[in-house]
Amino acid sequence: MTPDEYWRDFAAWAAGPITAPEPILDRAQDAFIDTIACVLGAHDEPAAKAAAAIAAPTRASQAMALAVAGHALDFDDYDPPSIGHPSTVLVPVILSFPELSGTDAIDTYLVGLEAMDRLGEVVNPAHYEMGWQATATLGTFGAATTAGRALGLDANQMLTALSIAAGTASGIKAQFGSGAKPMNVGFAAQAGLQAAQLAAAGMDARAETIWGAQGFAALTGSSGAAVKSPSGPPGAPFLIETFGLIAKPWPCCGYLSRIVDVLVDLSTELEPKMIQAITLRSPPRNAAILIYDTPETPDQARFSPSYCAAVALMFGTLTLGDFSDSAIHRPEVMALAAKIDFASTDKAQSDVDLDPADPDEISIRLTTGETIERRAVRMRGGPDAPMDRADFVAKLHSCAPEKVDADALIAALLDLPTAPDLTQITRHIPQISP
Repeated sequence: MTPDEYWRDFAAWAAGPITAPEPILDRAQDAFIDTIACVLGAHDEPAAKAAAAIAAPTRASQAMALAVAGHALDFDDYDPPSIGHPSTVLVPVILSFPELSGTDAIDTYLVGLEAMDRLGEVVNPAHYEMGWQATATLGTFGAATTAGRALGLDANQMLTALSIAAGTASGIKAQFGSGAKPMNVGFAAQAGLQAAQLAAAGMDARAETIWGAQGFAALTGSSGAAVKSPSGPPGAPFLIETFGLIAKPWPCCGYLSRIVDVLVDLSTELEPKMIQAITLRSPPRNAAILIYDTPETPDQARFSPSYCAAVALMFGTLTLGDFSDSAIHRPEVMALAAKIDFASTDKAQSDVDLDPADPDEISIRLTTGETIERRAVRMRGGPDAPMDRADFVAKLHSCAPEKVDADALIAALLDLPTAPDLTQITRHIPQISP
């Protein structure tokens, strides 16, 4: 199937009835709980407050502010095909349509996720490795698809929305470690939703902007991306079934999570005074964004291997409280972090992100002369060690500020599949304007 045929068929599929297996519907419901937890946890983050300050009382502006909050802590879920954080784009767009039923909300989420994943199959990993922030770029297409379904677009209008999204999709990894990283995601939610609104209003666009010689895939993917189609029809199966959707137990870059997992486990056996030196090695794609040795801000600390590893080993956990201006300068943490050497493995890496074949390597030299070595292969929160519903509920409780009735919000989220609309959820989210 040619790209032209594929994306026309995709638009028709996204606009029509879909059928998803029960486990996928349940996982989508968990994504709502998880994303709203991240939104609530970021209520005092500078990036979230700045975005809220400029937000207007419109769907697109509201979705933008929520998406910034959802990504501000880097605590939101992760998706290998997109090499991005899909729910922090998709759920805010859906929440800007409080009139949607719970069933429709879940369906719109799944088609938006499939848009990000199928386009990710075409352009990644080259797209990500070039420096594009895939959450923002592919997220614009996901937001357009999600909003298009919420607006009831037909197949031709859906294709137009995707085409308009192609011209606005942007966001670069050079912003990692700053508040502009989640802002990129906010722009994606806003632009994608506006693309769908323009299509609904009668705007026309050239579909070739997705796949043509000067289209999105050709300009931002590998040399063959312009003529490449995804691996299979949309939803057959959903790529969330194939690759899973990774939830994050730690509020830091996902490329550090496997290392943190191992060091949290080792923290019960080791004390800082026992450690002479630590060597950490990560696959090249991962190491390329883990650039902060001695972080100066909480945003930088989330991308600092030495800081996150030191905290995990010293305290046996990594929490939101570890990412404050005072926390990142704790003398005892800085002393242990100074013993950590981090670099790339410089080994060829799989096209599949976080492939177990591309482990992180950990070597700890003790003062006794003994060396402890570990290979971090799988990530907690992923398909092999998933978080369950109770974990997501606990995460929301831990993130919710005192002014939020967390129990009432959780009850509404647990009733999402049968909810007549989303107002019982949105009323508890302070970032949403009345």
